[in-house]
Order: sequence, then structure tokens, then C-alpha cells
Amino acid sequence: MILLDHIIVLFIAVLVPLNQYLGRGQLRAMIDYNCAQRINVYWNMIVVQWIMMFLLLSFWAWQGRSLALLGFTASFGLGFWISAGVAILGIIGLGLYYRSQLNDDQKRENLRQLADQLAPFLPRTKPALKRFNILCITAGIIEEFIFRGFFIWYATRFLGESIGGLVVSVFLTSAIFMMGHLYQGRRGMSTVFIVGLLYGGVYILGGSLWVPMVMHAIMDLMGGHMALLLHPEGEVAIPKAEPEYQDRKAA
Repeated sequence: MILLDHIIVLFIAVLVPLNQYLGRGQLRAMIDYNCAQRINVYWNMIVVQWIMMFLLLSFWAWQGRSLALLGFTASFGLGFWISAGVAILGIIGLGLYYRSQLNDDQKRENLRQLADQLAPFLPRTKPALKRFNILCITAGIIEEFIFRGFFIWYATRFLGESIGGLVVSVFLTSAIFMMGHLYQGRRGMSTVFIVGLLYGGVYILGGSLWVPMVMHAIMDLMGGHMALLLHPEGEVAIPKAEPEYQDRKAA
């Protein structure tokens, strides 16, 4: 490793959560955003994440390191298929949970309030959902690349690749992943931490980043679809100051 490795980890592990914390008020204000405003946020997040991935991959190539070190490999051995099975069970479990909430009026309302509190940026209209789906795929790829690929690689440089070292690495990287969701408060962060452990466990078990990437993307896609079902009333009214969006919508 070189000094830049440490700087990258420091930047993501400290400055990104700090930015999330300082901007938590703005994030909470997104509960009143209309479709155009939500779409704008989604595009900004997509661009920022792809820039981060481009810069990290450029740095990785500059150092002459193999992408296999970041988990961009698939041996299709027993571990891979077990990890894929775990991922499928996790996705099915989430789907069954969402279904149970929708089938009960009180649970549905509780989930709606919780979603509005923890993730006020979720889509409420079909146009917003289409763009949010792109963000979900982007996050599945790039967040797993950073938090499971790069961060676990970094942690194992100090902790080793024994079972104990890998377990501690997964816990540490899941904690960093959790801190990147400070705006969700304690309840949301605890959920993110558990999900991070699941993604990390799937990655270590299968030795491939592709499985947690797909799992992450699908679970985010399900969350976006669920948000739409929880808000059948749609969005808030579009201000008259946004004729450009109205023209695009009419087209």
C-alpha cells in the first residue's frame, strides 16, 4: 500500500459520513420534494458515484494491481453457489416482509412513516422511479466495489486473510458503511449495519463481488418499488417556477 490508499480510506470513512451528518437537514427536507427535484437528486448521486469509481479504478490501474484483488472474479465453486443461494434467500425474505406489510393496513402505515423518516428521497411517481432504478443499479455496483471490494482489501492488509481477519474486516467495513448513512438515525443505521454484514458475508463466502452487487441492486430496486406502493397519492404539486419540467413531462 501507499499513502494514497490511506488518504482514500480516510476520505470515505470520515469526510463522507461528516458530510451526511451536516446535510441531514437538507435530506429530511426532501420529504416535500416533487418529482423533478427528486430526479435531479438521483442524477447528481449517480454522477458522483460513477466519478468516484472511475477515480478509484484509475488509481488501481496506475498501481498495476489486479481487479481480482477487489473481488472482480467468479470461480463458480461451491462457495460461490452457496453465497448466491444466501443472496436469493435474502431477496425472497425481503420480498415476503414487504408483502406482509402491504397486507395489513396498520403495518403498511407504520412502514410508510418509517420510510418517510429514514429515506425521504425515495420515489413517489413512476417517472421518478425510473430514474431511481438507475441509481439502485449504480449503488449496487459502486457501493459494493468501495465498501466490500476496496475496504475489505484494505482491512485485510492489516488483519490478514485468516477466518478471524476476514470476520473482523467485514465488521469494520460494515461499520463504515453504516456511518455513511448517518442521516437515517440510530434505527436506520443499525439496519444498514446488519445489511452490510450480510453483503460482506456473501462476498467473503463466494469470493466474488458480483453476487453482493446484484443482491444490493435488487434489494434497492425493491425498496424503490415499495416506496411507490406506499404513496399512491403521488407527489406534491409541481411549482409553477418549473415549466421546463412540465414541458418535458408533457412531451
